[in-house]
Amino acid sequence: INRHPEYVTLSSCSGRVAMFDPDGKYEGTDDNNVAVGESQEETTNPPSKQKLKGTKISGKGRGKWIFVTHDILPDLGQRIIQSLQTAGQERFDHRKTSKENTIHEQPSPITFKHEPPLLHIAAASLEAGKKLLHLAKGVCAMRESGLVVTDQRVTVELRTTGTLLCLPLMVQSMPASSERSVSLVPGEDYLLSLADMANERMVQNGLLLEKLFAAVRDELFEACTAEISTIDHQTTTSTTSDEEG
Repeated sequence: INRHPEYVTLSSCSGRVAMFDPDGKYEGTDDNNVAVGESQEETTNPPSKQKLKGTKISGKGRGKWIFVTHDILPDLGQRIIQSLQTAGQERFDHRKTSKENTIHEQPSPITFKHEPPLLHIAAASLEAGKKLLHLAKGVCAMRESGLVVTDQRVTVELRTTGTLLCLPLMVQSMPASSERSVSLVPGEDYLLSLADMANERMVQNGLLLEKLFAAVRDELFEACTAEISTIDHQTTTSTTSDEEG
């Protein structure tokens, strides 16, 4: 895409598997999810602490991503289980040492996600943006794609929800008499099956990107090459006419 004269890629992702813990302590926050450290506002008003933006579940400046991968992993299931157990243990330890009485509070669910590819591409013109958008929707079935048009830029957002997964997982504290400090709900057999499904969808992500690559190569670059050839021909013809004249 970046070799085409009318397009340049912006922030993009090939797809990923991730888990987000809204109760996890995000670096740069205190126990109340208040931002600490230097910021422009703190410079002008040092005594204040800045409340973080976004909702608790959104992951914007709060909580903690406990697992992220952009790869197909043979041991994905075990990694998911280990990450959940570690997050559960951290929650349990935090409640024991917290000044607030949170030991009996219902813990927030941990969000499991498989996310399809997402590409942001700047286009040289609205016409170029529409051309790429039509390609993504018509040829690659990326039907949730769209255009963002501002005074500064035309951005094509290529996306699909066709392979999206988003579901809650629970990590519960076990009684002191139990051999384990945390319990996973659903259980490990379910999580292993979920990991297999996520890996299959990561394979589909790769196939979708290959299809998009072929469509861009065959449709956009063919037209671009033909356009350049026409310009070269016109230039050559003009030069020849001038020389004959």
